[in-house]
Amino acid sequence: MYVFPLEKVLEYRKRKEEEQQLLLNKAHREKDEAEENLVKLQGDLSRTQEEALAQQRKRIDVQRALLAGEYSMHLSTQIKEQIKTVDHMDSRLREQVRLTEKAMQERKVMDTLREKGHWRYQQEMRQKEQEQNDEMARFMHLYHVKPSK
Repeated sequence: MYVFPLEKVLEYRKRKEEEQQLLLNKAHREKDEAEENLVKLQGDLSRTQEEALAQQRKRIDVQRALLAGEYSMHLSTQIKEQIKTVDHMDSRLREQVRLTEKAMQERKVMDTLREKGHWRYQQEMRQKEQEQNDEMARFMHLYHVKPSK
């Protein structure tokens, strides 16, 4: 029975890969949420500007126009901040992809080492079996063959 001497290291690498994959999924969700928030803010700004334009075509309500202008400026500021957040989430996501790929490569190295070790073990077992078969064949040959006179 083959026992991989670095099994604990392999298990550690597998756990590390799973952790990195979970963090990658989280980073994807956070980036998606940040992008959704950005789209929502941009939609709010667009609607506010359309409503203000529609109000100006009717009768100008100065108080309402001022509030709409202030709200538009507020939304513009929030949009700028959200764009920075999306950019930050995007860079975090790229970094997490890199870390996840690294963890996958490290685990793959350990899997390859285990496979090669198992292959060598099988080769050794085949060689030992062949040696035993050869020894048995010599024994049977010597036992059944009588010397000629």
